[in-house]
Amino acid sequence: MLEALEPLVSSNLINGDTKKAIEEAWESKLKETRDLIEAELRAEFAKRYEHDKGVMVESLDKMIKEGLAKEIAEFKEDKKLLSKERVNYKKSVSEHAKLLKTFVLDRLNKEIKELHSDRDVVAENFKKLENFVVTKLAEEINEFGQDKKDVIETKVKLVAEAKKKFGELKQNFVKRSAKVVESTVEAVLRKELAQLKEDITLSRENSFGRRMFEAFASEYTSSYLNEKGEVNKLIKKMTAKEEELESANDLLQEKDKVIEAKHAEAEVAKDQLERSKVMDQIMSPLAGDKREVMQDLLQTVETKKLKESFSKYLPAVMDNETTARKSILKEGIRVVTGNRESTVDTGIDEMRRLAGI
Repeated sequence: MLEALEPLVSSNLINGDTKKAIEEAWESKLKETRDLIEAELRAEFAKRYEHDKGVMVESLDKMIKEGLAKEIAEFKEDKKLLSKERVNYKKSVSEHAKLLKTFVLDRLNKEIKELHSDRDVVAENFKKLENFVVTKLAEEINEFGQDKKDVIETKVKLVAEAKKKFGELKQNFVKRSAKVVESTVEAVLRKELAQLKEDITLSRENSFGRRMFEAFASEYTSSYLNEKGEVNKLIKKMTAKEEELESANDLLQEKDKVIEAKHAEAEVAKDQLERSKVMDQIMSPLAGDKREVMQDLLQTVETKKLKESFSKYLPAVMDNETTARKSILKEGIRVVTGNRESTVDTGIDEMRRLAGI
């Protein structure tokens, strides 16, 4: 409310209703005036906005047109320069590509030639190495087989010679020992007979004294120890029972030992029977000295390995038939040398077939 109306309102000249009506009229008038001023200001600002907007659009349009014209001119110039550069680049690239292609082809050709030459050299070296290895391996295998055969032949010869020497030594020993034993037995018998005579005399004297003592003891017992007869009988019975029990235990132990011995004998007999069958089967093709030599060689071999050992010693035993032979029987040997296989048939396979191995 205006300051001019303030004294009037604050005085008591007007009542409350009038005061209220004045205030309402004042407020409504003030509101209308405010709305009118706002409408005028809004219209004025709208006009200014439209004017400024037109000016700004015109200025902006002008600036954009000028900038676009300038940029389009520069773009056209750059496009022309780019076309020229592209043409020049294509020309230079084609020339460089030809040079690069020529260089790459030359280097690739050289590398391929070197690769082929290196591959040929490697293949040749590998072939030489393979031939060397195969040759050395074949030589080593042949030497090993020959050494093995020599060992077997040497063993057979040693067994044959040892048997011969053992026979000679046995005969010499029998001849020499017969004389020594004869003289020794004669001296010992004389000494033993003299000692026996003395022992017989001493035994007779002891027997006579023992009979005298037993007669005296029997008379003494019957005269002075009748009251202890029953006790002595019981003691004797107990002693007899204990002796019978001990004898029964001893007999039982002896039976156990006999049973164990019988079992062992049965096992030995079974092994001997099996060994005898195998020996008869494999030794049937041999005769004479060869059979004896083979028996000596197989004497310490287990029964289950008889056939295997027979096959191993058979070539050497057959080769040791006479010392005058110079050639050595060989089994068929196959050596991988790149040539055709060569085998030497010595007849050993047929002999093994006849022997059943």
